[in-house]
Amino acid sequence: MKTVKYFAFLFFIHNLPAQVAVSWFNFPGGVAIATDAADNVYTANWDYNPAGDITLTKRNSFGEILWETGFDNIDNTRHEVATWVATDNDGNAIVSGTIRSGFSSPVNAASLLMKFDPEGNLLWRLVYENNFDGSSTRKCLVDADDNIYVLGLGNSGSGVVTTVKKFNPGGTVMWTYFDTAGIGAPINFKLTTDGAILIAARAIFGNMNGYAKISTNGDMIWSLPGINSLTVGDAAGDVMGNTYIVYGEAVGSTIKKLSPVSEVLWQQNQTMAAFRVEVGTDQSPVICGFPNSGLGGAAFMKYNENGSLLWSNPDADGPLILLLHAQLRLDDNNAAYLAASILSAMAVCKVNSDGSSAWTATIPTGTSQAIAFGSDNSIYVSGGTTARLTQSPDLCAVQGGEVSSTAPLTNLCLGDGFADPIQLSVTGNTGTGRFGLVRQNDLALMAQNATGSFNMENYPPGNYYAGHISVNQPAQLNGITNINQLTGCYDLSNYLVVNTQGLAGGVLSANGSTTMCDGTLNFSVAGNEGENSRFALLNSNLTTVLTQNTSGNFNLNPLPPGQYKVVHISYANGVGLSSIVPPNIPSCVAASNIISLIKVPCGLQLHSGPNPSSGLSWVSIESETDIYTTLEVYDMNGRQVAMLHTGLITAKSVKRIDFNGNELPNGVYIYRLTTSETIIVEKFIMAK
Repeated sequence: MKTVKYFAFLFFIHNLPAQVAVSWFNFPGGVAIATDAADNVYTANWDYNPAGDITLTKRNSFGEILWETGFDNIDNTRHEVATWVATDNDGNAIVSGTIRSGFSSPVNAASLLMKFDPEGNLLWRLVYENNFDGSSTRKCLVDADDNIYVLGLGNSGSGVVTTVKKFNPGGTVMWTYFDTAGIGAPINFKLTTDGAILIAARAIFGNMNGYAKISTNGDMIWSLPGINSLTVGDAAGDVMGNTYIVYGEAVGSTIKKLSPVSEVLWQQNQTMAAFRVEVGTDQSPVICGFPNSGLGGAAFMKYNENGSLLWSNPDADGPLILLLHAQLRLDDNNAAYLAASILSAMAVCKVNSDGSSAWTATIPTGTSQAIAFGSDNSIYVSGGTTARLTQSPDLCAVQGGEVSSTAPLTNLCLGDGFADPIQLSVTGNTGTGRFGLVRQNDLALMAQNATGSFNMENYPPGNYYAGHISVNQPAQLNGITNINQLTGCYDLSNYLVVNTQGLAGGVLSANGSTTMCDGTLNFSVAGNEGENSRFALLNSNLTTVLTQNTSGNFNLNPLPPGQYKVVHISYANGVGLSSIVPPNIPSCVAASNIISLIKVPCGLQLHSGPNPSSGLSWVSIESETDIYTTLEVYDMNGRQVAMLHTGLITAKSVKRIDFNGNELPNGVYIYRLTTSETIIVEKFIMAK
């Protein structure tokens, strides 16, 4: 065991000083930090020298260094760069890294993953895919089963792209996911509470972000490339499978809520330049960034699940003007913590769950890279040094406890003639307590009792939180109709999500091209559940059901040219479909994924060749009527690379356009023909 001297100078606490203290800080720092169940602290750093090594350091919660370990790299032409550290359920430490070649202008050579046991022994070390494939790593994560996921850049065979690789606890590769949509270079990834992985990325050149969601089996769920953004972005998910993304605008930023199939549910713009987002245990997103574009500082905002602003704190750090925001995390009570810097020192800024500023602490030296939570409400931060921040204990001596339920709480269908009771129980609570049922969208306290029994048939359909409330005075619960009305000494347990929309719309697919001028198109559905179902054809804004049937056949002849949406709806007996507008599905109704259907004017045709093209190609436009058109070429990142035509195409004529693509790099491109009524796209490959 190595004993370390404690330093107690040059740190600053802003806002309520009694709430936090710097317990210790010492060298070495690290690029990442993790804790285990015993509050041991792990940091990873690296030596930028020929044959430089990665060093993993383990401390106890008092800051004493227990051991330092690594792998002895003896290749003087290379050095190894640490990128992240994580721990598993057995107290093992996993370190991701990148092997770089050269010193003055190093290049990425290969990816690296190592696993050490609690005593610092190297269990295994993997260099992949080979000794020099140009790959690199960005971050690693460990799931509840101790499987390991690594985010980085990997060689897919057709180029270096964003890559996620999954390893089992023994280091065997289970699968590799390569980005095929062109979302950009990796920035961050997260395991979601609905059992998936979210990826945030950014183009190496230009101002574009990309986002993707994949399953823990390596299958792509959805991908969103080519989103214009002046800043890096972030993504976070809720327990229902929805995703929140943030990205920068010319002024301020945007937060969007996406459905499980990436349909936009709502979006909000704000003047703060947000580029971090996390979702709390209340399933509401907190965003963080600079107060305004181009200004330093720490600003936070929180929305509810419906897009209403809950609170805003544009000056959480007071006079410090934090820069170099590194990581945002939320604790179990939904307080937000930002790891940042004032350039000369590391900093951590805390905002309470109600949006009020708690404290901002600075610690020598360098810049913060990452933070981790201890089991005793401590905060650990690493960067130029490694430090522990201790927060004052709660003087309110009540505990909400831990709530559980033996009955299913999701997919409860109301109005079907069957009772839907839930039964809660609580352990570890102190004080006077009641069980409560809380409406999710506005935190209204729908019911409270001492038994924990609630029949969901007695409440309107929707999403609820079920939990336990402890107080030190029983009168505190009298007349309470909303959780926000609680005052004085109280504590809330964990909460369970109760969902009363329990049917499955299934997976919808089109049996043919979804771009047509006339005729009938058939749709089919798989995996749907419910007593009855309908296929529905809606307008492009999803505000009007144009027609519905049980066959899945839709005749396009009566429809004007334009864009339409098709969805499959499952529902229970007695549910009318006349007013259904996805995604606002009423009780006992569920919708499938939504497919876009485009009707184009008959007689308007787009042809091109050759495909693949070696550089020179042609495009022809044919129309039965006079029509104004625009023909453009886009890459797969959504950027226009050529304008080929704009103007009138006369009736019963063919407009031929020659296109020289010799200046374009090899890849997949899109011809985009636009009229006042529709858009026709055609992919082609440039292969010189």
